[in-house]
Amino acid sequence: MGKRNGTELSTITSSELSSVIYSPLGETIKNPFSREIFLLGVRVAGLRYRDNIDELLKNLKVGDKVIFVREPENEYDDFAIMILNEDKVKLGYVPRVNNEIPVRLMDAGMKLSGKVSRIKEPEEDIYPWDALYVDIFLDENSNALLPEFGKQQEGQDNGFPSKISGFLHTTFSSEMNRPFSREIFLANFPAMESHRIQNLQRVLCKMKVGDRVLLRREPDNEKNDMAIIVLNKRKRRLGYIPRSHSTILARLMDAGKHIYGIAYKIDNEKNGVWSRNMIVIDVYMEV
Repeated sequence: MGKRNGTELSTITSSELSSVIYSPLGETIKNPFSREIFLLGVRVAGLRYRDNIDELLKNLKVGDKVIFVREPENEYDDFAIMILNEDKVKLGYVPRVNNEIPVRLMDAGMKLSGKVSRIKEPEEDIYPWDALYVDIFLDENSNALLPEFGKQQEGQDNGFPSKISGFLHTTFSSEMNRPFSREIFLANFPAMESHRIQNLQRVLCKMKVGDRVLLRREPDNEKNDMAIIVLNKRKRRLGYIPRSHSTILARLMDAGKHIYGIAYKIDNEKNGVWSRNMIVIDVYMEV
């Protein structure tokens, strides 16, 4: 033990630290906010090209887990995400219209999990084109981010709450909570419905590429309860996130994720009576 300013300092040995990390308390330390964030439900695309479709579906039930695997070498879609059952048999793909943000998350090292949400019977309409649906989740379990200190030995004492309390308030502890804090690029697209915004050209004239833009949920929107409006730093309206991306982004925002945009391109040219006022943004998520 040492002393600093008249106060006795506690130290923690590697074996004691190991015993806490692999105890129930350690699970809380490692995963204080471990959860699954529901992103969206999708139809499994390409199922009709699988052999023995009826047999594949017969061996599935609602609630079964599915596995998502990146397929960057896919000749038809650089963002392809293959869907497998628990036996690692290919079922199909995440539809192209839905796969950009999930791919960005996967490529950034984040884990997606899924489960079967609906299975249609052969006599239902449009079978087997839309026979199978799955839900996609972002798995925030962060166990893999911690170093391995070795398993707790049988009979090892882990009754030192004062020591671990001190450890949790050290610099190392704060780094452990966010060891790889960073920004993840999610998508690039133009703000939609901008033609309905008055004085947009004047607003865009005061902006430049690289400016940060704000994204705000608009849950009371009559047309889309997943609507996200794009604002400049003075909170002037610039448009909306496209519907193709707003559902996932809205659910990430509702789960407490910080989602923001950067102006990638600004077009405020006016030719005679015609004008083209548009802003294209890059969207990021802080983790």
